[in-house]
Amino acid sequence: MSLVNNSAQIEDLPDEVLEFILSLIPPYKDLHDCMQVSKRWRRCVLNVAKTKQRNLHKAIVDFDIRWDTLTPVDMAPTISKRYSHTAVIHENSMYVFGGCTCSMTTFNDLWKLDLSKRQWVRPVAMGTYPSPKACSSLVCYKDLLVLFGGWAYPPSYPLYQSWHLFNELHIYDIIANRWTCINTTNAPPPTAGHSVSVVGEWMIMFGGIHKPSTAVHCEKSNDVWKLNLETWSWHRQEVEGEPRPHGRLGQTQVVLDNNNLLIIGGSGGPTLNYCDAWILNMEGVVWRWKQVEIDGKSNKPNNIWTNPGCKKPQLMNSDVDDFISFDGDDDDGIDGCIIIYRLSPFEMKPFHGFISHGFPNMLRRIKEEFLYVVPPFLAMLVVYDQIERLHKKLQKKNPADYEDDE
Repeated sequence: MSLVNNSAQIEDLPDEVLEFILSLIPPYKDLHDCMQVSKRWRRCVLNVAKTKQRNLHKAIVDFDIRWDTLTPVDMAPTISKRYSHTAVIHENSMYVFGGCTCSMTTFNDLWKLDLSKRQWVRPVAMGTYPSPKACSSLVCYKDLLVLFGGWAYPPSYPLYQSWHLFNELHIYDIIANRWTCINTTNAPPPTAGHSVSVVGEWMIMFGGIHKPSTAVHCEKSNDVWKLNLETWSWHRQEVEGEPRPHGRLGQTQVVLDNNNLLIIGGSGGPTLNYCDAWILNMEGVVWRWKQVEIDGKSNKPNNIWTNPGCKKPQLMNSDVDDFISFDGDDDDGIDGCIIIYRLSPFEMKPFHGFISHGFPNMLRRIKEEFLYVVPPFLAMLVVYDQIERLHKKLQKKNPADYEDDE
């Protein structure tokens, strides 16, 4: 007598059910690891990712964005309230460093938020800790966190001291759980409120408020610096092009591709906020600035500095890139605004995607509109032809009407 095995396995599930299960997994490293199970799982994960991107795009367009508050578990460690901190994503975690409070306190602690479990962890690291500071920059390169710059409140005594700016460069090794201070040559002056991005093996830094060695007071900067993340050497980059962005701090910096950066907004002082956008082209030895013409200036935000921004994943059959910024409190009392900038690829390259995207997109549009355009056009052409024939016939004289004329 043979036994019938009625046990079912996950591979017996339809693709729709498997995709639903995968959609419940946190969309970070866990979901990415599921792609390595099999070709079928990889295909399902890609479908889940496309669906999430499409839903996100629709929610942003419809302004259907909802914020949820995550309450820490009782007795679990949690980060204290602060602002002007810096944060970066690495795999399944978000790392947060430093920041300050309104009571003239600055921090040098490092916290890790597990994005899957939604739990805070404070790594007890070894090595040389950075100074307590805010408005610094933190980027991720391989398994390293690169921290630069920042400022701190002045000590309470002696009185009337200005805040302190830093040009320290610290590296946090995630695997070894250790801070290391890197001594570099030709470093930028002490800087805070700058923006940075990683492009290849370089960290590109723009702007900020700095204090050159020859200056008495702090100045707004529009300089461009780059740090080689392999050799830890600084280089001041030469940039051509007029006009160029004014000195500013707190701007949004987004990587478009390996050759272009986008700079949006920033602050030039207590009463001067910028709403402009610039492209920094990094091709060649000498880089170039190009100002972006922005439509819809009547809807420009009143306060677009020290706001996070990112590049939204490009959807299929889309010819433009969107850049999303979250706006904080402004002078009108409106907070929590979602600001969307749409940048045409022709701002960077005039014939970008003409063969790979432009021509197929034209064929797709013709195919979709063929039945709506061609039949009515042919019907109108037939009617027009009949009317022309009738008009010509009526214009001709009838010989029978002139038989009695001499």
